[in-house]
Amino acid sequence: MRFQNAIGLGLILAAAPCSAQDPVWSPDVANIIYDHCASCHHQGGIGPFSLMSNADVVANGIVVAEAVQTRHMPPWPADPNYRHFAHENVLTQGEIDAVVDWVNFGAPFGDPLLEPDPPVFLPGGSLLDTIDFQVAIPPYTLQYNTDEYRWFVIENPFPRPSM
Repeated sequence: MRFQNAIGLGLILAAAPCSAQDPVWSPDVANIIYDHCASCHHQGGIGPFSLMSNADVVANGIVVAEAVQTRHMPPWPADPNYRHFAHENVLTQGEIDAVVDWVNFGAPFGDPLLEPDPPVFLPGGSLLDTIDFQVAIPPYTLQYNTDEYRWFVIENPFPRPSM
């Protein structure tokens, strides 16, 4: 009898999913993508493709996994080990592992009832409800055929920073 119970338990464990820790789109990976990627990767955003749905991320899964694993994305040139900044966009190692594992495990969907709503962006891609200050800078032509980061010095007319 004890042997039959052991066999039954073995069959149940063999039929179970890989583990309770395997990331799924809903809600694990969706929250990471929506929190860290969608602000650029949406219709009208500066990202080269949209990441506003499960289908978008699955279609670009290998690229997304490589970009986060190499820390190429999200772009954040400041060293988070040196100093932190307000609103910095840095993935934790756990978030990186979740995205990479999700892609490697075949991008399982998870529970549709737990899927978060994608963020909503204003027409034209702006993240701001109202624009209260605009500045013009001299035209600049990119020098290379790859991502190029440039910082432009702009005079701040405000007496103190606003958050």
